Amino acid sequence: MNILKNFSIGIMILFFLISCTSKDNKIGMPDSDLQPLKSEIDIELTDFYSYKDSLKNYDGLYLNFGNYRNNESRVLIKYDIYPVDLYSYVSEPKLKITLNRKEFEGEIENKIEIGKLTRDWTENETTYDVAKKDSAWTNQGADFDLLDDVNYYIDEDSLFVDLSTELIEEWRTETNNGMIFIPQSEDLILEMFSRTSTIKPILTFEYRKTEEDTTVYTYSESPVKDAFITLESDFQNSRVLALEDIPPVRTVVKFNVPDSIFKDINNQQLESDMIKIITINKAELVMKKDSEEALLEKDDYLFFESLLITSDIDFNGFPVLTKDDYLTNWSMTSNSKLDSLDVIRINVTSLVQAFVREEYENKGILIRSIYENSDFNHIKFREDNVKLDIIYTIPDLKQ
Repeated sequence: MNILKNFSIGIMILFFLISCTSKDNKIGMPDSDLQPLKSEIDIELTDFYSYKDSLKNYDGLYLNFGNYRNNESRVLIKYDIYPVDLYSYVSEPKLKITLNRKEFEGEIENKIEIGKLTRDWTENETTYDVAKKDSAWTNQGADFDLLDDVNYYIDEDSLFVDLSTELIEEWRTETNNGMIFIPQSEDLILEMFSRTSTIKPILTFEYRKTEEDTTVYTYSESPVKDAFITLESDFQNSRVLALEDIPPVRTVVKFNVPDSIFKDINNQQLESDMIKIITINKAELVMKKDSEEALLEKDDYLFFESLLITSDIDFNGFPVLTKDDYLTNWSMTSNSKLDSLDVIRINVTSLVQAFVREEYENKGILIRSIYENSDFNHIKFREDNVKLDIIYTIPDLKQ
């Protein structure tokens, strides 16, 4: 179950419905015979490539755990065990992690190992290779001792872990570096809600403060830090059309919008001066999934952002773009789903409008997923099957 994503889908669809029915969002000219015209053309991308951006593995909504495409992702969590005046435990410690997504075959048993971290780590610096800046793990993937006395299970949309009081006591009175989750199955994917989400991983146990005091106190806290660490992706910046969320892979495309596609209701070519003042009601890149595997199902929604590039790009060098290379305030967001024809539609309306009106020079478009760093979705598109759908309105010069 994708709890937050389903909510986001509903909000975006509602937004689109409101936009389409708003009186201020006129399509065509109500008092004119001129109505929106549609043009669909096969376009040849003049330049394109995809590049891998840096991964942000902390401070997001999800802790991504499991194996995907021969890549492994582990989860690190630490709790502050603060009760100083703890005399005895009344209940066994239990950790509850709510899941946004769960994918595995059969039972969850033996698909996860849990370890006690033996080295300190920094949330915003740790990776598969380092515990913190300038301090590498002794063993790649973190330093830890496996816990043998741990029972875990999944009930509905939550992962439960039964921890021992001995482990909690060690964390409370001695060294506490937290814990690590290690996937043991090739078919396992779990998206765990993190400490920065509204549905935090909660560790709970009950205890008494003194032998004489019969009052039962409850410890129930979220982590003080958490992160996920993954093996370095083998994706190479290259002349392909690909989008991935972990690690973020983005696509840069450039294409021409020929004047020849803009015609009047009599199918006559518009003059160039007229083209510059037409309204682009909608423009979509229509892209077909490549035959290679994509981690999404038909009718699954994908969310994209398309941004206007302002720098001169060396497309042959496959550069990694920075915020100085594109306009973050000139973008289009869109949601699309993989339909029965394996087609995805990406909204580029305001960007094409800027090119047609010559408000900005056409230096290309950056396409990225809105859910970068949040899930394992990835898709590759065919390079020889890209279309541009445009709906436009010619201004009524009589008015």
